Amino acid sequence: MNQERSCRFESRVGWAIALGTLAVGAGMGCEPSNSVKPGAAVMLSFGAVDATAPLDPYSAPAYLPADASGTLVIPPRSEFIAIFDRLLDPDLLEDPATGALPGLATVTPPVGGMPIDLSTTYSPGGDTTLHVFLPEGPSFTVNPSCGLPSGTVGTVQLQLASFVSHDGKTPVTLAPGVASAVAFQTQPLAVTIGVPPATPDPAGGPATLGTATPDTAITLTFNNLTPPGTSPMPDAVPPPPPPCTYLPGLTSLAPNIHVVASVNGAAPAPVTAVITQNPMDATQWVVAPPGTGADGTGGAWPDGATVTISVDTGAVDIFGQPLGPTPPASFLVVAAMPGSTP
Repeated sequence: MNQERSCRFESRVGWAIALGTLAVGAGMGCEPSNSVKPGAAVMLSFGAVDATAPLDPYSAPAYLPADASGTLVIPPRSEFIAIFDRLLDPDLLEDPATGALPGLATVTPPVGGMPIDLSTTYSPGGDTTLHVFLPEGPSFTVNPSCGLPSGTVGTVQLQLASFVSHDGKTPVTLAPGVASAVAFQTQPLAVTIGVPPATPDPAGGPATLGTATPDTAITLTFNNLTPPGTSPMPDAVPPPPPPCTYLPGLTSLAPNIHVVASVNGAAPAPVTAVITQNPMDATQWVVAPPGTGADGTGGAWPDGATVTISVDTGAVDIFGQPLGPTPPASFLVVAAMPGSTP
């Protein structure tokens, strides 16, 4: 699915708010400015941005830099933003009836023979004359809707034939050093096990484990979407998008998440934790204590236990890319003191 939106920065909420403020304050709506200077529009920059990081609407996109070897290594959940020095002709970038035009950008190689699902957004947010809230110049965002495969190489390519200056006939040109394609390598699949932080020993000895009450649930956060991709909410209005699933046969990661507990110095033993994917965020899995009910309450870790959570290398993202070796994480269960607030 390729879709395009204009005047609604769906992938970057901060820009949407700023654009709305600018449009209302200037009385512009989404109409092109008649003050745009003639001649070829110039693409000033094109690069990758971490889609999970906050965006400053008062500055240019914080493009991710290449490493010392010149390789652009980016998070799997990145998007790509181009900035132009003046308004473009929107007719080749949007369909007034459907808001969608395919083929404005591509990401290669495909996955399992299928193209990477992209959403594209043209924002006529400003030009060098009317720049107020947004970066100097209109912008075009390519957002891989379901992310990119972890630990792989690829290229995002703008189809420049669809990018025409405001006069509707002059082709867009590129600023020196700017290309219409960006080669990248995504970071490998990784996970953060959100146990309470340990306290380092000032003398250099073993750190003191973080503590949690018996009813504490631990969140595991991956840097990419994991199968089944999403868990649609049955009562959501409007209906949620379909799950992000690229490869058939990918199943829940719950069997790849292991929980053991040691009580009073005994050998660690498996614990029947309740493991579920966050229905609102397919990067997250929640490890709740044994006995936790559907409402998220009623469970408890053994008092005084050291609980250790690990994820094996069978865990994959929605593209089937595997997790690398990941150290386990532990915490100490401490019952709440009488009269205290958990």
